[in-house]
Amino acid sequence: MTENSEDDRCRMTGCTRPAERTVTFERREDIAVCDAHYKRTVAIKYGVLVGISVVLAGLALAARWLVV
Repeated sequence: MTENSEDDRCRMTGCTRPAERTVTFERREDIAVCDAHYKRTVAIKYGVLVGISVVLAGLALAARWLVV
């Protein structure tokens, strides 16, 4: 292994796969991650957005039902 091969690895805890992409976290740091962790991060982000939308739509329907 070369000296800088540690820099080419995924930065997620316990992952030893090579880093292929970067992800920006809340602290606005670009962190190198493997493809699996990138897909997981994107899925979580969009899952939260869809979940919030569904909850808000449900609340709007409930409010409409209470008003009418």
